[in-house]
Amino acid sequence: MKRVGLNVLLSGMCLLHARAETPVSKVISMLHDMVESGTADQKAEQVQFSAYKQWCEDITSQKKTEVEQNSLKVETLAATKEQNNAHMAEWFTQVQKDNVDLSMWEGDKTAATKVRTVEKEEYVARHGKYVDTVAAIDSATEVLKKQDRDHQQVGLAQLAGISKLPLIPASARDALEAFLQRSSLEDPSENYTAPVANAYEFQSSHVITILDKLRTKFVEEKNENEKAELDSVGGYQMLMNSLEFDIAQATKNVAHLTDMLSEKKEDTVRISAELEDTRAMVEADTAFLKTTKATCSSKAWEYEDRQKLRTEELDTLGKAIEVLSSDTVAGASAKHFGDGEGLLQKSVGRSLAQLRSQ
Repeated sequence: MKRVGLNVLLSGMCLLHARAETPVSKVISMLHDMVESGTADQKAEQVQFSAYKQWCEDITSQKKTEVEQNSLKVETLAATKEQNNAHMAEWFTQVQKDNVDLSMWEGDKTAATKVRTVEKEEYVARHGKYVDTVAAIDSATEVLKKQDRDHQQVGLAQLAGISKLPLIPASARDALEAFLQRSSLEDPSENYTAPVANAYEFQSSHVITILDKLRTKFVEEKNENEKAELDSVGGYQMLMNSLEFDIAQATKNVAHLTDMLSEKKEDTVRISAELEDTRAMVEADTAFLKTTKATCSSKAWEYEDRQKLRTEELDTLGKAIEVLSSDTVAGASAKHFGDGEGLLQKSVGRSLAQLRSQ
């Protein structure tokens, strides 16, 4: 650059001499103009680069902040998505369990209802037998207690019917059949003497005792059967109430969890899309930040090189002005100016030699 400045200086001095202008002062003036212009350009570049540097700092800080914020957002969204997936898995498992329970409880209701139906039918059948048996015993006992031989055949017929009832124990059946067999050997149309009549009365009293015991037994069993039926009905109703409550709760829970699953699924889809977009933003901003830093650094190096070069140029021009303004050049110009071009070139040559040596 020094060589360029010196060449310009030499050309300018020769041109001034050729035009018969004042040589040294004009050259010095021209150099001052060059220094002023170069200084202005240097300051303009400094101002321009200062603005560019500020932009680099601002955009770098901005993008760095955005990358940090979006990176944190990515972590938050990823954690939320993972949490949503965990909740959905838990709720889905619970829905499956509730559905299994619902199916089981519905099956329990059906099975319990079938059992209750069978128990009801069995109770009705047993209860009918007890009622019929007790009624038959009461009727026969009433006839036998009258000790009326006119109604003997009616009583015997009733006893025969009682002996065939399924509830009658074998021992009682045998006693009744024995009484019936003895009674069948007697002719009811004959007039029995007192001993015979007394014998009949004694035997019928024994049968009445048997019938009374049977009646007591069957009434107790009928009452127990009725109590068992009431207990069975109560147990069935309690079971139905419990199952229906559990079914209602599970059905409500399944509906609630299904709604929550639907909402959480939609939220997870939204979060996934936002997470993907945010990750893309982080990648883009990171790449932009890297490129911007590299570009700003490169521009800074180029700026420093240009500033150094401009400073060197201005220093060279300053030194040229200093040399041309020295007493040596001024004296030589005043003494030998009239000698023409040769003398001027000799003076300038000595000045240039001084600049080259520096």
